[in-house]
Amino acid sequence: KLVNLCGGLPLALRIAGARLVARPHWRISGLVRRLADEASRLDEFSHRGLELRSSIALTYRGLPDEAKRLFRLFALSRAPDVPAWTAAALLDTDLFTAEDVVALERVLPTGELVRIYALELLSQTESDTERHDALTRLLGAWLAFAERAHRAEYGGDYVIVHGAAPRWNRAGAEDDDPPGNPIDWLESERRALVVAVRQAAAAGI
Repeated sequence: KLVNLCGGLPLALRIAGARLVARPHWRISGLVRRLADEASRLDEFSHRGLELRSSIALTYRGLPDEAKRLFRLFALSRAPDVPAWTAAALLDTDLFTAEDVVALERVLPTGELVRIYALELLSQTESDTERHDALTRLLGAWLAFAERAHRAEYGGDYVIVHGAAPRWNRAGAEDDDPPGNPIDWLESERRALVVAVRQAAAAGI
């Protein structure tokens, strides 16, 4: 459990271990309880000059402005993967522009602890409206892709009931089929689609 809460990050593990060594009366279970609170988790990764938040911030500060924005917005997605088209939706731009930004590998907030840091920055930088609009675009993109996969497999919508949630399509995407076999695509993206449905429900979208 402790390793999972450290996100597998060597620095986080090192800090957690150092704190336990420095406090022999602590139990591992006690530190796990302290780390369970996402809102204060990054605060716990600090010990005698070692600080996880500062380490992540150093990488973040080295990014160009648009890459910084994408780093923050990526934190909105709970999906296990971040295809380039999700970046296009978050930035509200075309796929080619988004791919250029994503080409910077450090843009992706991989791991839960880095995502928590990105969420902190997001709440400090983007307004409630900007965060809601970006999430709406992201979920609308998932919805549009799922609908295109269904049409490609069955030749039309037929008895499908469509809600009023906005769809988001990158330029020309409405004419594209999902990559590969539609059913294979739906199966490969099933976890992400389930996460998207749950996020939409939680956000009232």
